[in-house]
Amino acid sequence: PEPGEASEIAAETWDSLVLPAPQLTQLKTAAAAARVADGTIVLLAGPSGTGKTLAAKVLAAELELLLVMVDLATITPDPEGNIPELEDLADLPPCVLLLKHAPHWFGRTPTADSALVQSWLIQRRRQPGLTLLSSPYLQSIRPTWRQAMAGVVEFPRPDAAAREVLWKRAIAGVKKERALTWPHVARQLALTGGEIVTLAQTALALAQQTEPPLLTLDCLQQALALHHPGMTLAKAGLGRSRRAKPKDA
Repeated sequence: PEPGEASEIAAETWDSLVLPAPQLTQLKTAAAAARVADGTIVLLAGPSGTGKTLAAKVLAAELELLLVMVDLATITPDPEGNIPELEDLADLPPCVLLLKHAPHWFGRTPTADSALVQSWLIQRRRQPGLTLLSSPYLQSIRPTWRQAMAGVVEFPRPDAAAREVLWKRAIAGVKKERALTWPHVARQLALTGGEIVTLAQTALALAQQTEPPLLTLDCLQQALALHHPGMTLAKAGLGRSRRAKPKDA
C-alpha cells in the first residue's frame, strides 16, 4: 500500500453493525446499487467511533471486494499543487474505496485543488466498485459535493439500548461480578461504539490480573479514569431510596 493507504479482505456481516433500521437500509441500498452500476459514491457522516469504518468493511464483505482505506489527512499536494497519489487511486482494481477524513479534499477549505479532485472523481465514477467518503460532520462537506453523492448515510451516536448491545459484544465470554450490569453501564456512559471497545479492552486487561479472571466495576472505573477522566460510573442503585423494613410487632 502507498503512504496513507491500507487494504484488507473484510469478513464482517450485517449483524456486526449496531445501527438504527433506516441507516441499515441505506447501506444495503448502497450495496445493491454498487452491484448494478459502476462508480457509486456514498458519503458516511458521523462522529468518530459510530461505525463508519465497520460499515465499509461490511459493504466490502457483502460485495466480495477488497477494502482499500486511504487517509486523506496524510496526503498533501506537492509544491506545484499536484497530487501524485491520484494516479494510483485512479488505477485501482474493483474495490470498496474508503476515503477517511474526507473534508481534507471535499470540505469547505480543502487542502487539494478541487479541479484535480473533480477530474479524479469523474474517472472513479467509470470504475467498478464502491467509493465511500467518511466525515465526522455532514456540514463539513461542501454542499456541491454532497449533492454529487449517490447517497448520504448519517451515523448517530448510539442510544442506551444500542450501547447495551455494544457492551455485551465487547465483553462477550468474560465472567463479571453480579454488581456489574450492562443496562446500568449503558445508561451511565454515553459513549460511541469505538469508545466502548477501547474501554472494554483496557478493563479486560485489568480483569486478567485476577485468578480466575473477573471483570469488576473497579476494572471499568480504572479504565474510565484512563480514557475518559471527566466521566464517572456510579454503582447501580446508588442514591435510590431504600424501603424501610417493617418493625417487629
